[in-house]
Amino acid sequence: MEDLEEAIERVRRGDREAFGDVIRACHVPVRALISALVHDPDDADDLAQQTFVFAYQHLNEYRPGTRFLAWVKAIARNHVLDYLKRRRQQRINRQRFLQEEIFRRAGELTRAEEVDPRLEMLQRCVEGLDPRQRILLRQAHDRTCTLEDLARRLRRSAAALRKQISRLYGALRECIDRRLGGAGAVNS
Repeated sequence: MEDLEEAIERVRRGDREAFGDVIRACHVPVRALISALVHDPDDADDLAQQTFVFAYQHLNEYRPGTRFLAWVKAIARNHVLDYLKRRRQQRINRQRFLQEEIFRRAGELTRAEEVDPRLEMLQRCVEGLDPRQRILLRQAHDRTCTLEDLARRLRRSAAALRKQISRLYGALRECIDRRLGGAGAVNS
């Protein structure tokens, strides 16, 4: 670790090349931490690179003599948390968009000959749900609150609520497939 502290000091004095020594000393444990939290190898590589770029840009904030590896790992954890929040929000946004699109298109279709058979089946399958399940689906699609807000209102965890809603969607897909006899079913 003395060599690491020396390399850090050389970087601070303007020797950019010395940061390569810093990366070599820390890359494996930092990459291992990121890989344990992010299962996509390309994303893990990107996050490791972002971590080291950030560490280089903020090297003046590191206090010499403290544990540099712990400092870099904290930076990596923060990058991973930001990444996971962005991914989660992207998934939620995609899911909401698709759900809203289904309901929007179903609402636009007025003549029976215009209706996609799957949308007709979706409506029938939703009508076949338990009334509490239908209410939950409507609440989940309510644009005035987030899923986390709904979970708090229902006194449930957001993860449990997400799982229940996901199961409802799965049940609806199975219902549509059954009603269509497997023909024309959408692959998901």
